[in-house]
Amino acid sequence: MIHGERLSRLLTVIIGQKVTVKQVLPSQSKRLAAEASLIIMDIVVELESGALANVEIQKVGYHFPGQRSACYSSDLIIRQYDRQKSLKKKKFSYRDLQKVYTIVLVEHSSREFHQIPDQYIHRSSQKFDTGLELELLQEYIFIALDIFQEITHNIDKELDAWLYFLSSDKPEDMIRVTEAYPAFRELYMEIAEFQRKPEELIAMYNETLALYDKNTVELMIEEQQEEIRRLEEEAQKREEELRLNKEELRAKDDELELLRRELAKRAENT
Repeated sequence: MIHGERLSRLLTVIIGQKVTVKQVLPSQSKRLAAEASLIIMDIVVELESGALANVEIQKVGYHFPGQRSACYSSDLIIRQYDRQKSLKKKKFSYRDLQKVYTIVLVEHSSREFHQIPDQYIHRSSQKFDTGLELELLQEYIFIALDIFQEITHNIDKELDAWLYFLSSDKPEDMIRVTEAYPAFRELYMEIAEFQRKPEELIAMYNETLALYDKNTVELMIEEQQEEIRRLEEEAQKREEELRLNKEELRAKDDELELLRRELAKRAENT
């Protein structure tokens, strides 16, 4: 894997403990390719500890983010279980299973995340309300990059630098990132080189830019179309109400005019 140390560093600052990416694993997901995909990147990596991490960057946040991530986390558990049991056979024990991390970074997050507008990173692990301690394996981290941009104005820690790097192409942000963490200079230079030779970038990420979740994307498009249709119907209804109101006002004006004439006529006769 090219520059695996960079991904290791990113995961270290996100998870909050030192991790080393051992390898990028081939995709075994049954997610269908779709031309309307909202995925920018989706990779599964094995960490030095044996843990698995699914790292995904989304252009637009999918509907049902919790249910969707739970499904992919379960895939990672089964994948690790199958591999360990195949390797160790009769010596296999459930203690051989390591944590799995589902890490989702979203450029334009869905409405659930905007209900908590003062937080951009959300971490979840499973715990019991009684204090019972069991080693449960699934952890989730969601990062809303748009909310990060809205509420973060300084680069106080390395995670801030990474999130600016992933979410902003503003020159002033690039300068601030590289001043705070000079190592990012090399990353920005490589991006500039890729922009001059995009065919290399396409070749490098051909698999990771695969298009996923066809059904979810189509559902989101259908819902957007339904919302547009509803707004059009509301607009037509309002236009009809305005037309009726104008007719009512016109009728009242006519009544007032008749009353004015009647009063004028009576005044002439008195």
